[in-house]
Amino acid sequence: MSRSRLVTTSRHSGSNPIGRFLKKITVPVLVMHGDHDQIAPYADSAPLSAKLLRNSTLKTYKGFPHRMPTTEADTINADLLTFLKGASSQPWCSCLKTLFLACAN
Repeated sequence: MSRSRLVTTSRHSGSNPIGRFLKKITVPVLVMHGDHDQIAPYADSAPLSAKLLRNSTLKTYKGFPHRMPTTEADTINADLLTFLKGASSQPWCSCLKTLFLACAN
């Protein structure tokens, strides 16, 4: 295993501070990641984070780069809005619902 892969993998283990933090999150989380990310390689990040999150949805974008929120904004925004619409019906999400409705209009 390369040093960079080892470091990235260790960041997403359940025994370090980030891993312990991710395990504590119980609200729905959308993990979005392009499989052509050269900055944070997909295999070393998104699936590992999604696995530690109790209530996550992993959305993988074929061919999308690290800057996908800007280079692929239409796709990313549409998927994010769809996720937020579903989440906004949850009781824990009243502030998110207000924010979503303000942004959607």
